[in-house]
Amino acid sequence: MVEVRLEGVTKIFDGRVVAVRDVNLTIESGEFMVLLGPSGSGKSTILYMIAGIYKPTRGRILFDGRDVTHKPPMERNVGMVFQNYALYPHMRVYDNIAFPLRIRRMPEDEIARRVKSVAEMLRIGHLLDRYPWQLSGGQQQRVAIARALVKEPQVLLLDEPLSNLDALLRIHVRSELKRLQRKLGITTIHVTHDQSEAMAIADRIALINEGRVQQVGRPDDVYREPVNTFVASFLGTPPMNLLEATLDPEAPIAYLSGGSLRVPEKLHKRAVELGLDKAIVGFRPEDAKIVIDSEEGIPGKIYTVEPMGRDLLVVVQVGEEGSEELVRLIMPMESHQMLSRLLETGQTVRIIVNTQGVRLFHPETGKSLSYL
Repeated sequence: MVEVRLEGVTKIFDGRVVAVRDVNLTIESGEFMVLLGPSGSGKSTILYMIAGIYKPTRGRILFDGRDVTHKPPMERNVGMVFQNYALYPHMRVYDNIAFPLRIRRMPEDEIARRVKSVAEMLRIGHLLDRYPWQLSGGQQQRVAIARALVKEPQVLLLDEPLSNLDALLRIHVRSELKRLQRKLGITTIHVTHDQSEAMAIADRIALINEGRVQQVGRPDDVYREPVNTFVASFLGTPPMNLLEATLDPEAPIAYLSGGSLRVPEKLHKRAVELGLDKAIVGFRPEDAKIVIDSEEGIPGKIYTVEPMGRDLLVVVQVGEEGSEELVRLIMPMESHQMLSRLLETGQTVRIIVNTQGVRLFHPETGKSLSYL
């Protein structure tokens, strides 16, 4: 287990394409860190620099305080699992797993011991005599993970290892990954664009966008207290609702789309201190509800009603004609049973928002007032 630290790391390709910009990030010893962001955000580039595949244009990478910025991958003792598995099709599973140990010229009895141990840990011991083409996608991914772990690396690097799996298998394998990481206590850095995956397995999440770290924190903290509108709109299924609003200077009330809602007093106070009369109001879909025959809340019309099994996703169109916006709400089964017969497309309703779930963002910079 090692601590991995990036200090002012920047990567520029071809002298002009800036993929990563001045990243400062610490992954604690034994931590499961997830680098989360959209495609092209720079998260895989960061992973490859930690692995030693890419060299930073500027900055330093340290393992337990030791500068490894210019060390080749073989001197970093990292294990890496790629999205496409990268197994050798002409080799049996046993030989695929043993390959990195044979490169090191280890004795065959030690190789056999390690391969058997890691195969049992990943529950693929019965597959050692098969070839990759004889395996399912989930089995191939386990072989790739076994090959990375058999070296007993200090750091495990995972580059979107679940993206080629179907939805049900992805949930199963990510549970296995979490269990394995907890058992081994190995420092693990996992890259993904799937926010549900990140929320499920991470000790901490680092949100990456346009080559910059936007926010680092525990999944629930990042979900509940996004540092800016990018994080708010990227994290969550559906993401946070974001609406432009005018603030009442005398009371903690925001006016928007022909209605109003109350905002937390401390956020209203901060807006007044900053001299803001407008803000972007944010709230999670589960922090609001729909009411019928009420004068309170934000008026709107039902756009769609989507049953999701346990929950009901209701999409409401708010705002004046020509500037309409869609607000998404998640309602529990009890509401589903009660409202599913009452809600019809085009029906006028009101949205009531839980004050404690309201967040305010700067109308120009998009930064959360909680952090200003």
